[in-house]
Amino acid sequence: MRNADMSPGARIFSGDTTSDQLTGFQGVITYVVGFRGANSPVLQQAAQRGDGLYYEAADASDLRNKLQQAITNITSFSGTLASATVPLASYNRSESGLDVYMSFFEPSANRMWRGTLKRYRLGLTTEECGTNLDGTPNTFCLMGQTTLPSGNRNIIAQELLGSTGLVTEVINSLAVSFWNPLTEIDGRDPARGGTGFQLRSLGASYTPENRRVYTKLSTVATNDLTAAANQLTRGNAAITTTLLGLGASDTAGRARLINFIRGGDMAVSNCNGALPSATCNNWAPWAHADVLHSKVAQVYYNVGTTPPVQTLFYLTNDGLLHAVDANTGREQWAFLVEEALPQLQAMQINGSGQQIQAADGSPAVYVRDDNRDGIINGSDQVILVFNLRRGGRSVYALDVTAPSAPRFLWKITGDGGGQLCTGGTCASQPLYAELGQTWSAPVVTRANGHSNPVAIFGAGYDPNQDNEPVTASDTMGRAVFVVDLLTGAPVRRFDGASVLNSAGAMTNSIPSTPAVFDLNGDGKADIIYVGDTGGRLFRFQISDLDPGNWSGKLLARLSNTTPANRKILFPPTVVPYITGGERIFAVFVGTGDREHPFKLNSADVIAMIVDRDVSNTLSSSPPVDFDSAALTKFAWDDQTAQASVTSSSAGWVRLLPPTVKVTESPNVQTDLLRVPVYGRASDLGFAAIASTCTPSFLSRLV
Repeated sequence: MRNADMSPGARIFSGDTTSDQLTGFQGVITYVVGFRGANSPVLQQAAQRGDGLYYEAADASDLRNKLQQAITNITSFSGTLASATVPLASYNRSESGLDVYMSFFEPSANRMWRGTLKRYRLGLTTEECGTNLDGTPNTFCLMGQTTLPSGNRNIIAQELLGSTGLVTEVINSLAVSFWNPLTEIDGRDPARGGTGFQLRSLGASYTPENRRVYTKLSTVATNDLTAAANQLTRGNAAITTTLLGLGASDTAGRARLINFIRGGDMAVSNCNGALPSATCNNWAPWAHADVLHSKVAQVYYNVGTTPPVQTLFYLTNDGLLHAVDANTGREQWAFLVEEALPQLQAMQINGSGQQIQAADGSPAVYVRDDNRDGIINGSDQVILVFNLRRGGRSVYALDVTAPSAPRFLWKITGDGGGQLCTGGTCASQPLYAELGQTWSAPVVTRANGHSNPVAIFGAGYDPNQDNEPVTASDTMGRAVFVVDLLTGAPVRRFDGASVLNSAGAMTNSIPSTPAVFDLNGDGKADIIYVGDTGGRLFRFQISDLDPGNWSGKLLARLSNTTPANRKILFPPTVVPYITGGERIFAVFVGTGDREHPFKLNSADVIAMIVDRDVSNTLSSSPPVDFDSAALTKFAWDDQTAQASVTSSSAGWVRLLPPTVKVTESPNVQTDLLRVPVYGRASDLGFAAIASTCTPSFLSRLV
């Protein structure tokens, strides 16, 4: 029934001329509860094939609990907010493969969400992809392992969305992602298939007891994460009850929390602390937390083998960085950030309330392959650097040159007045006191005037911005950092004093990832563009051989009210142009507060700002203000309006409807600008959605 249209009048055979009384596809999802031993394979298959869940209840009390769980799942939904990732080959940054990694999460009324990472492939033929709803050939799709009832391997099912005439795309419930055995039909289920399934698939060779889980306490001297002092085990005395937020004598609680984060089943006495010294070999029913915002980083360690030796890195909201074999989906090791330790008790209790996000950043990778042979050996080096997003005010760097022997390099944090942690000590570094929640994903590159590679990122998010409206001033995150990737030492901090044409302009937090631009193609960054939560757009020049001479300017103020009515949360896209014989940089940027997606009175925009400083020298030209006549304004859906870039023009702005906001970075291809937005269907030019079964807000690419 899940894959059949059950609405009255739905056409059920070729030549059927009945009229469907309900627009769109009306499938039925089946949940099954086996009661008092009624657990036949038929019942289990009914739930699996019906895209629902199967439960077993031993008695009346257990039946009530299982029914409550089923109702909670029915009223939730499964999502894939983090964009699908097609990683570039780390040994050739101009190429990408056909593999696509998609992260899944399952929203819940409880504080911990389930999820997994799945692997698909790009299909490029009609045989692989089939046809579109209108009958036209489809030559670009996501493929699973198996041929589906549609006669192809396209995992995306297209369905009409209510009466809007729009098409929504969902993952076919019968799809089988790669890494799975063919019998593991995971469809769109975030608690089936992928890396979460692989955790439990190896039997006695990989259990919660022998799972390779590491951490790094600031007081532990050794940087070898495989050393006993850095292993997250019950036998590691450095992991005390105090660190876990427990009473000094609560050894049972300590064993329970350590077993929990290692994936142990809390319903089993060997794992839940009832027997603190017992071996915990039982996996939890689903031991993989959600992947919400983290994007996958991929490293090729040896391209000379078939298949190549490659590892994926990503974070989950239980605070774990996962290293996964890209060929099998099997975890090689996991690393728990120190900031997550005091939160383990709340994770394990998993009560109702605000979701716990202990580590939700996106790793960035630096690869030095000296002879460029695609094999990491000899003096080659691989460094991973990652942020925590809402998980904290820290940025971590690990040396993963040897994929089975990771080493801690450094941690910088805004806590404690700003600190740089290396080895077993955390030294005061007041420049880092400005760090907010580290939302800005580091950009790894090289820079003039500094011999080591660097990481560039915004100083982060101030939780003050969660308020609606924002009436107080931000007190953190108001800077941009350039940091030595090997040591964690600051190379330069850009703050209000760094802005030549508008001193003191950096008063809002900067959670956006910066856009870094190499002006002359020498492999070293020259320009940084980034926006802030006050709608300001900045440019920083880092081409001088002396970092002390690096400087910045304010390009534009896109907010025109106090408090600011526009936020820039995503990096701009920069395109060099020649127009009217003049060279310019066209800086495309969108505003929108994705943290308040249902806000009804937004004033967001899509803008192109002209930057005329095309050399390595910044001029003292003033910033363009939103209300300036030099900035041409259009309605968002005006298809005839044009703005000529003359010597006096500053760019253009498309004004979005009140509920519509930009939700990711703009993209420019073949002179076409594409911007993802989210808003009410009626504001996006479609019929209003009145159905209680269909969200009234939609995503659209404009």
